[in-house]
Formats: sequence, structure tokens, C-alpha cells
Amino acid sequence: PELSARARTLNILKGNIQLNRCAFPDSQSLSGPVSQTGGFKAIVSTSTAFVKTGSNLKSDNSKDEDKDVQTQPLFSRSSNHLQKRTLLQVSMPRSAKRLRLDSEPPGMEPSDITAVRNTKNTISEMQEAFHSKSYEISDSSPSSSLEESLPAKKDPDCQKVSLALKKLAESCFDLLPVIKGHVHIGNISKTPIMRDEEREVVYEFGVKNKHLAEPLLHVILSKLKAQKDATHYNVSQALCRVYAGICRQLGDVERARLFCYSLLKEDFPDSEKLILFITNVWSDIFVFQGAINKAMQLVVRQSASDEMLPCLSAYLSWEQSSSLDAGIMVSNLLLEMQSCTKVEFHQSEQYGEDLSEEAWQYLFAVDLLCSHMKWDWTHDNVISKVLWPSMDNWIKKRKGHETAQSISDSVIALILRLIGRLGQIGLKEGCLAAVKNISSVIGLFVQHAKEEGVPWGVQLAAVYSLCDLGSSNPEGIVEAIHAWRAKVLNKIPSAITDGIAEITSLCEMELN
Repeated sequence: PELSARARTLNILKGNIQLNRCAFPDSQSLSGPVSQTGGFKAIVSTSTAFVKTGSNLKSDNSKDEDKDVQTQPLFSRSSNHLQKRTLLQVSMPRSAKRLRLDSEPPGMEPSDITAVRNTKNTISEMQEAFHSKSYEISDSSPSSSLEESLPAKKDPDCQKVSLALKKLAESCFDLLPVIKGHVHIGNISKTPIMRDEEREVVYEFGVKNKHLAEPLLHVILSKLKAQKDATHYNVSQALCRVYAGICRQLGDVERARLFCYSLLKEDFPDSEKLILFITNVWSDIFVFQGAINKAMQLVVRQSASDEMLPCLSAYLSWEQSSSLDAGIMVSNLLLEMQSCTKVEFHQSEQYGEDLSEEAWQYLFAVDLLCSHMKWDWTHDNVISKVLWPSMDNWIKKRKGHETAQSISDSVIALILRLIGRLGQIGLKEGCLAAVKNISSVIGLFVQHAKEEGVPWGVQLAAVYSLCDLGSSNPEGIVEAIHAWRAKVLNKIPSAITDGIAEITSLCEMELN
């Protein structure tokens, strides 16, 4: 602490100072050198999204090494001063969705499928948290007193969250030169490169006060959203490191991956740098295979500058060159999903005939890649050239056209849901007219679905797609859904009722 920032960085690179030292407010100072192999103890959850099943998690050469890292203590410490703590299996936060497949035996490794079911679950829930108003924090400057609103000050827990944010803001420091130095000399440490203050916050909320982990993580999302377009880069990287550190301490790899997904999907400035800081804290986030994971890595790679590529390649074990681009990956995924036998309907109490987890994996991977490619490319190359023609072939086949391509009902349901998600890209970019045309076509399809004998799962998918496109034409979409609802005899899922209520509220806002 007595050294200047530049002198401290130089000493770190020379090996005179190590960044994995942590001071605890309720303990004595730690003496002696700190082990370079120390780190967080990762508690692997039993079934999470974005995780691959089976033995192909890593190459055989790295399995034992990673196993050793996962069983290391939370923080290296002297046994003369602190009794070593034993970490127990922790319960997952309520907002961290978990779903075990019916076909998955209890002892299996985590599976790389997404448990996300519609716009209200997991990934969208993470994105909604970026807009949350709870625990509001002042945004005047990175080192300002990040105090919460007056009512929150009365709550001791809220004060702890506020003080933690203040500590992070006042101690924030750009650690990118440190990471570059490690990469340059070929010394990629398993120990997360973090500020001491960041480690203290991770310890306080990941070990000492676990019940406050959820509020702090929620506030970090809100804080990042609030300063998305600001120049508080050092604060943002500190918040990302702490978020990943707490997730690692809780063993919540799903939440950490969704965090990375949201940073990329929301198109955060310097998102590739933030991903590097997160990977430095918990490299396992990107170890596993799967469509979403590959899509995230491709977006990061294509967004990275020449300066950042060596660092990302070192931490993510990338090949030196890759000819694959986002457009090619989207084409490959669209072909795969239309022939995948695991894209099928899954019965859900809340959503009715919903899609299987494999289907959602394709949907969110394509959605992320198309967000990276922007609306014009998505509309011209995905919706117009692939999705609409597939819908046309399916309708023709149902009407007896023998030459039309045969497409399963579940794939059509996936296509409809995907159109709804991709339409949100257009809404975000202000292309209201084009998206309104799409919602009008789907609205007509919905209104005549009962007479045409469209399968129930496909009808529900079309209605959910309209809900996703609700802001393009609230009044027309509500009218189309009500007309459909008056004809059908099946039980309407509660999720659709909620969607109708949201679009109705948009209509009221327009009237006001």
C-alpha cells in the first residue's frame, strides 16, 4: 500500500509482491509468503446450464491439474493465525435456476444445456437485473460515495453492501498491465489477479456473510448497467472480478456464465477486457463445450483487438488462428437445429408445451451471434433466407405439397421463438417498421391457427413470439392474442397470461 501504483505494478511483475494476499477485518495480519497455488475453492454444482456432460470436459492432460486447483483452500493463510475453514455445500440463490434432466442420473457431471425456458427465466432474468431499481446507487463518479437511497441506510445489511461498493470504487485499479506482464513472461498463474480490497469483499460476501451475496451481486448488475456508457472502466473491471469471485466461492458456474453472456449480449464497452478479467478469476467458465459457450468465445474473439488477443488466447487456450466467423457459425447452428432429434417439446406447468433444453441452447447461441452481427444482417440472412422459408415449407407440407421439405413441429416452434428473440435486436436498434411487419405476419398465423389445426405447441410458440415482439405493435398484438384465446379450448399457460398483461400495460402507457 505504501508504494505508488506504478512501483507496485513493477514489483508485482518482478515477483516481489503477490496479489493473492488478503487482509481480513476480523483477523490479524498474515505473515509469510503467500502460496502461488492458492485460490478459491470451486464447489461444482450438480446440474447447471452451459455445462457439458461426460468425460470431454477437458483434455486428459489437464484433468488432474484442474482437480487440484478446485480443491485448494479459499485463501492462502497462516495456520498460526487463522483456523482453516471447511467449505460446505451451499444452497443456490433463488434466482439461479436449476433443472435436472429427467434422463440425467444423480451422479452425472453437469450438462451443457440451458435451463432457460422463456424471457422470464435465467438469461433474461439476468438482463432484467441490469435494469433493476432495488439498492439504487449514486453514479456521480467512480470514487464518489456510492451510497444507497435514504431508506436503505436504515438496514445494516444494505449498509454493508454500500460500504463494499465504496471500497471497490476507492481502490479500483487497472490490472490489465499486470495480466499482460504475466502473459508476456509466460507465467499464467492459477491464482486470480485481484486487488486486496476485492479479495476482502469476496471473502466477506462469499464466506462470512453468504446471505448477503445475492443482494451484492444484484447491485453489481445494476451498477454496471447504470455506468455502461460512462468512462468508469476501472470500476467496471473491479465489479466484474468481484462478481466472478463470489460466484466461484459459491460454486455457481451457471450464474458466472450468464453474467458473461449478458455482458456480450448487452454489448458492453470493452466487453472483451471484462471477460478477460472474469476468466482470470475463474477460468472454468469457458472450459466446457457447447453451442452457447462456443458462441460466446467467438464473439469475444471477433471483438478483441490485436492487443487483447494474446492475453485472451493464453487464458482461454485458443488456437493461433481461426477461420470461423459468426455468420458461418450461425449457418451451422441453424442447420444443426433443424436436424437435431433432441429438439422436442417439453411439458411445463407454467409454460405449457415448452421447448427442450437442447432447443434453448440453439436459440440463445444464435441470438447472441446475431446480436453481434446486428439487425440488418440478421434480417437479410437469417429471418428472410432461413426462418421464413422453413415456415413456408412446413405450411406447404401440411397442405399436401409432396416436394416441400419435411420439418418437425418442434423445430417450427423453435423457429417461431427464435424469430421473437431476433426481433428484439431490431427493436433495440430502432427498426420498428420491419419488426412490426414480422409481428403482423405471426399475428395472422396465430388468429387462424385453430381453424388450420396447428399443433398446440406450435400455437403456444407463436404466441410467446408475439409477446417478445410486444413493443412493436402492442395494440395489434393484444388484439391478435385475444382473438386466438377466444377460440381455443386448451388451458392457457400462466406465462401467456402474464405476457398478455405486460403487453396490455404497454397499450395503457401509449394511451397515457
